[in-house]
Amino acid sequence: VARSTSPPVDDMEAASATLAEAEQKLAGGDVDAAIARFEAALDQIPSDAGYAPTRAQVLLTIVEAHEAGFARDGDLERLRGAKRLLDRYLGPLELLDEQGRAAAEERRVRLIDVIGAIEEKQRAEEAARAATARRERAARARRAGRVLSAAGAALTGLGGAGLIVMATGIGVGRATAGQVDQAKADALARGDDWSAPCTDDMCSEARRAELDPLLVRGSASNVLVIVGATTGAVLVSTGAALLAIGRRKKNEARALEVTPTASPTSFGVVLQGRF
Repeated sequence: VARSTSPPVDDMEAASATLAEAEQKLAGGDVDAAIARFEAALDQIPSDAGYAPTRAQVLLTIVEAHEAGFARDGDLERLRGAKRLLDRYLGPLELLDEQGRAAAEERRVRLIDVIGAIEEKQRAEEAARAATARRERAARARRAGRVLSAAGAALTGLGGAGLIVMATGIGVGRATAGQVDQAKADALARGDDWSAPCTDDMCSEARRAELDPLLVRGSASNVLVIVGATTGAVLVSTGAALLAIGRRKKNEARALEVTPTASPTSFGVVLQGRF
């Protein structure tokens, strides 16, 4: 720390004026401005051994101002700043007298303990928040898994019904084709060759009377096959996809639930300054 080359008395007069300004700032509630002026006064105090108690007193006053600021706004960086200040001034042995150094070191140890306790409390609170968030994500994933699995099962069931409709249509179509072949054989046995065109209205009416019901059944079977195949395949594939997603969601929920969590610990930290 740079020191003035002026006589110690002059330096101390300047430091006293700066200390008075710092006290005024502190009384007005401007802790940051007060700390800045206290630190300026600390630099102005002569380095002579006789002024060591004064330097120690101002140093601890700055630390107390940091603590007062922390008590007001809870900014942990204030306590870290106080510790850094003590680290800085406890380096050179000649800066403080023996008694003042002991008080400063005691205050530094206290700050280290308090900062450590607060940081541990913050870590515990963060772990608790993370655990709560995991539980909420697990609950959402579990609910989504149940819903998706239920929807997938329902769609797969409907798709299976569609495939049954398709199989029914195929069966009806095959049966109708067999009936058409049998009707042609019966007509040929009566002397009516359906491969030859009809020559009169009576022939046409007779053929229509036999063929029309079979053609209607054939068309119906085609519709059943098309509708059953289309809807069945779509519903089965969609249902299977939903079932897979539902299983993934359930697995995700289980993974979140078994993630180890830290148990939060509560600490009570109270700092009181002389202000």
